[in-house]
Amino acid sequence: MKIRLKIVLIVLPLIIASLLLVGFAASLSARNGITAVATAFLRFKSEELTNYAQTQWRVLEQNNLSTQQEFIDASRSSVASFARSLIRSETELILALDGSGTLVMQTAEITLAEAERAQILELIAAGKLGWPMVFAID
Repeated sequence: MKIRLKIVLIVLPLIIASLLLVGFAASLSARNGITAVATAFLRFKSEELTNYAQTQWRVLEQNNLSTQQEFIDASRSSVASFARSLIRSETELILALDGSGTLVMQTAEITLAEAERAQILELIAAGKLGWPMVFAID
């Protein structure tokens, strides 16, 4: 066997292996970066909705209207409208549950299975934030 063939048989696999490893590492890095940006964007949207809902409730309280159902309903409708304005894709969904787990607002038609409802209530009770993002509004 000639020395040129031996060198090619040794160097070629090393180059190919290193290129494959670098490509794999780059794709993982890109994926992590995109996921981080998407998560930050979703967190921003949820914080904006939370701030809007809290502001609506503070307005009702400051004007002594927090006990009048017609104003509460108008405020809920306003929050639901704002939530729908935040939706940018068919895959996004914003929903709200009351303390007992009853669905009180959603941006699309949805029926929660009991297992899903129980899991969401567990996340709320544990105070966990993240993915899925769950925010409790008092």
